[in-house]
Amino acid sequence: MNSSTPFDKEYLVVGCGIAGLLFCEQLLNAGRSFVVIDGHQPSASKVAGGLYNPVVLKRFKAVWEAKTALAMAKPVYRRLEDLLHAKWLYEDAIYRRISSPSEINNWTTAADEPELETFLSVQFKSNTNPYLNADFGFGEVTEGGRLDIENLLDAFKSYLLTEGILIQENFDYQQLSVYEDRVSYSDRTYKHLVCAEGMGIAQNPFFNQLPVQANKGEYLKISAPDLKLEAIYKSDIFIIPLGNEQYLVGATYNRFDQNPAPTGEAKAILLAKLGALILCDYEVIGQQAGFRPTVPDRRPIIGTHPQFSMIHVLNGLGSRGVLHGPMMANMLFNSIEHQMDIPLEMSLMRYQELF
Repeated sequence: MNSSTPFDKEYLVVGCGIAGLLFCEQLLNAGRSFVVIDGHQPSASKVAGGLYNPVVLKRFKAVWEAKTALAMAKPVYRRLEDLLHAKWLYEDAIYRRISSPSEINNWTTAADEPELETFLSVQFKSNTNPYLNADFGFGEVTEGGRLDIENLLDAFKSYLLTEGILIQENFDYQQLSVYEDRVSYSDRTYKHLVCAEGMGIAQNPFFNQLPVQANKGEYLKISAPDLKLEAIYKSDIFIIPLGNEQYLVGATYNRFDQNPAPTGEAKAILLAKLGALILCDYEVIGQQAGFRPTVPDRRPIIGTHPQFSMIHVLNGLGSRGVLHGPMMANMLFNSIEHQMDIPLEMSLMRYQELF
């Protein structure tokens, strides 16, 4: 084949967790042709809480690039709702438990900072719920909420299957051929390969040297008929309403445990923290675990391989994939299509010496 040979599709995307889904949405929005290959390994996105929160509530600091990320994220999720004819994004208030009078002062001071004034309300919420332990009430975080990520992923994959552009199998890099102007896989050619496989990057011969580390997170699902929460509540854990008197409680962070199974240790930690916040009876009806792809400097890794101009990576979204993912997918798409620069703090090029 030569460079004038037409491609079967413009893009081959590996992985359909939140990163792969969001890059595919960019392709759909731009009218690009593509195929997705997604295997059967458990995805961290499937067990994520789906929370998006613009504030680091331990320290009353804005999340990195929060305003820009939010401005880009919401239109993307609304487009997905229109595409799939269902609601996925819930712009719920987040109420952070105030543990002492000094925290009220810290909150008020933080709310005056330019980067936080649109996110932290100066009107505190008294606790009127007899089943919440919150003597000093709650501070309200605006602009946050929840993405129903598990059902969104299922619906999006069903859409891709209907369109005939999802291959449900594990990607085999031994079947990949790389040429100067294209890649070939299973006798089909593509102009670009985008690797968005999360912790599957460990089996990727082009990017497995990158410092993407597995951070295990576990959640509990509980049934608590008396609790009656309509917003997201935060203390040492989050309690996220799911409807039907059910809640998601989490999450843990463990970078040492590489066993994919849920653990009794994580359950005990979450139950102890839950017991410090709620005062009603509840039943644990589920526990789930997954591995977040994280990077030591807490920034995503996006960009094009230094030696292969048709091979790209979108990874390292960590625990804030719902918030940062749309911005990262858009940045990678514009880099590929329009040669727009990716800032070094999130670019693959900050690890160029590893290649």
